[in-house]
Amino acid sequence: MSNEYIPKEIEKIAWSFRYFVKKRSYNFIDRITNAVTPEVAIEALKDALRVLRSAYDRGDKELEYLPSEKEVAKFIEYIKEDISYAKILGSLVFVWTPEEKKIEGGE
Repeated sequence: MSNEYIPKEIEKIAWSFRYFVKKRSYNFIDRITNAVTPEVAIEALKDALRVLRSAYDRGDKELEYLPSEKEVAKFIEYIKEDISYAKILGSLVFVWTPEEKKIEGGE
């Protein structure tokens, strides 16, 4: 993994996980960040996406972005290749503010 490049799929998923920071619900972020195997990270990701989808379906205005199926699949590929991508995701979630980052698109 290069220190110079953070894949856009990871950035987009991190941006969607800001929803949990706003809700002060860090469980999913912690589970992914602290995962020692890809399987553990993927299980936590699946649980988090279920909550994000529910928020999206309810029209929750605090959810700014819902990652696409392709973005999620690519993130899973990355963490299967190198679990440290999960830690990068966890770090990005806490450093961005709405003024610094805007994500376009989504499903």
